[in-house]
Amino acid sequence: MKLADILDKEILVTGYAVHKSKFKDEMYLTLQFEIDSIKRIIFTGSGVLINQIETYADKIPFYAIIKNFGKYFAFT
Repeated sequence: MKLADILDKEILVTGYAVHKSKFKDEMYLTLQFEIDSIKRIIFTGSGVLINQIETYADKIPFYAIIKNFGKYFAFT
């Protein structure tokens, strides 16, 4: 799935992993979640989402909505 496909929709975050990109000197997030009772994953380089998921890792599983705030994406 693409991040754009789940914007503004409630998802159940079930897991994640943060990895170093092979192509850039940056990190990316693999986000595991359920939407409509179907397990899915997305990949994103969003620094805000990476920081938020690491901050709230001890709360997994949790429900969230990902919103586009113009210059960044964030869980709400």
